[in-house]
Amino acid sequence: MSQNDSELRRQQLEQAIAVQESLRGTVDDAIIDATISALRIQLNELQPAQPVEQQRKMVTILLLDVVDSTKMLGGLDPEENLAFMDNAMKRMEADVEAFGGQVTRFMGDGFLAVFGLSQAKENDAEMAVRSGLKILEDSKNISGELETKHNIANFRVRIGINTGLIVSGGETKSEGTII
Repeated sequence: MSQNDSELRRQQLEQAIAVQESLRGTVDDAIIDATISALRIQLNELQPAQPVEQQRKMVTILLLDVVDSTKMLGGLDPEENLAFMDNAMKRMEADVEAFGGQVTRFMGDGFLAVFGLSQAKENDAEMAVRSGLKILEDSKNISGELETKHNIANFRVRIGINTGLIVSGGETKSEGTII
């Protein structure tokens, strides 16, 4: 949407809000309040995004990748593949969250998780390692389920962990993006 279109839309929404306000006393206030609330949400969506504050901090990053997923799951229907990978990713994400980390990005057959991004703790690196060990343990269970249900063997994951300084936020980066 161009800046002119955006400005025109903003003006239309403000006029619609003013019209709704003028109807008070003739239309039930609950209806007017609900309508104005919906219009304000649309109006707020037109506001330019504010840059996320830049922060420099020490974090621990855990990267997860499913080994040879394309080759291993290539024989499944796309819907089966998606259902299986979604389930596996959710389970492994829960292992990250259980140890205080947060997955900031899913990437096909893997993800990037960060420990210490929202609040740094002295044991973030240890918690990332513990999370990685739990994921490796759970991947064996996932492998057994995949072999039993789909006759596909050898589901394995690779995990990399690193601790170091990052910068998060900035004008062109969304919250949770790290460099």
